[in-house]
Amino acid sequence: MTATTTTYTTLLSFSSSTLNFKKHSDIQRVVDTIFKIFSKYGFVPHSSASQELSAVSGFLHLYLSPQGSHVLLRGYGNGLITLDIHEISTSTSNDIENSCGAGRLFTNKEIGDLEVEIKKCLSFLESRSLPAIRRGRSVNPYYPTVDGRLVELDVREVVYEVKSKYQDIMIVRSESLGNILILDGDLNMGESDAIYSHTLMQKGKTNYQDKSCLVLGGGDGGLLYELLNEGAKKVILVDIDEEVISACQQYLRNVCHDVLDSRTGPYHQIIVDDAYKYLKDCLTDGVKFEYVLYDLTAVPVTTEPKTESLTSGSQKKEWEFLYETIKLSLDVLSHGGKFFCHATALLAKDSLLQFEGMLSQLNPNIRWMQHSAFIPSFHENFLFFFY
Repeated sequence: MTATTTTYTTLLSFSSSTLNFKKHSDIQRVVDTIFKIFSKYGFVPHSSASQELSAVSGFLHLYLSPQGSHVLLRGYGNGLITLDIHEISTSTSNDIENSCGAGRLFTNKEIGDLEVEIKKCLSFLESRSLPAIRRGRSVNPYYPTVDGRLVELDVREVVYEVKSKYQDIMIVRSESLGNILILDGDLNMGESDAIYSHTLMQKGKTNYQDKSCLVLGGGDGGLLYELLNEGAKKVILVDIDEEVISACQQYLRNVCHDVLDSRTGPYHQIIVDDAYKYLKDCLTDGVKFEYVLYDLTAVPVTTEPKTESLTSGSQKKEWEFLYETIKLSLDVLSHGGKFFCHATALLAKDSLLQFEGMLSQLNPNIRWMQHSAFIPSFHENFLFFFY
């Protein structure tokens, strides 16, 4: 069994209104107290990395342990003190370490005790500690929200991983959320995310009985399953990546159930193809649908142009890709038809404004409706549009 090295970085902060870091005596008091506490764990000062800075900057001290861990103490001129505890742990476990940190020098309880001891010894007004950030793990549990907040999932293992012709595909297992599909490092769909499909299709508010439906993307099978359950007459799903469909068929059963087991059925057909190309073919052949559900690439978080393949041999900006595929989607709607799509997280305000402007350009006479929902795997409120 191969040993793996994992690092744990715990961040603490303290504030004081009485300590004056322009005074050497106050600095020394803090430094001596921290050293006294951490010397019990074998830490010693690293003299060449410790120094008093300017009156504004404060001071910096580094403590090292024989095992290779270190503690970084930083004091600032305004009375703020930060303490970064960086631990190294070697484990032979196949499972990812739990948050308590088996084998760590400082467990969660000991971190709490340290915080209380330091605050009491130095009479600090406030103190805070954050859970340890773990690096070096075989599975990445951290995913950023659109506004840069860090979400840590309780990921336990990778159950499937492959690089397809189009993207990196990974399915991980979460204790609380079930299996989660991750495409190119972005959270895509989890077994706890039925609300995503329900909100996109406006389940319970839209009658799908005996309707013809086109799903663009949606290779996880969630929308296909829900539409068939709602009594749709015919559902055609178009997704470019066969690998995604196969992976979800096997590992996202709570999302797709059995609808991906057969590529064709009495009420559905799964087509592995470029959705843009398929829409162009429908337009050429005069094929219409009563409902079109857009579940392709997410609305770009940035308003800066990026390139993305539209058709073989050509490049289009992401916003142009969205504009042209949604325009084609509207063109293949039958009279009185309805269109449904996802946008992005509510906190991506600039991106949403641009998306709304794009929809207005497509057809200023359409009165777009909105609905938001909190998606468990994303840990964010997502916005959906329909008319």
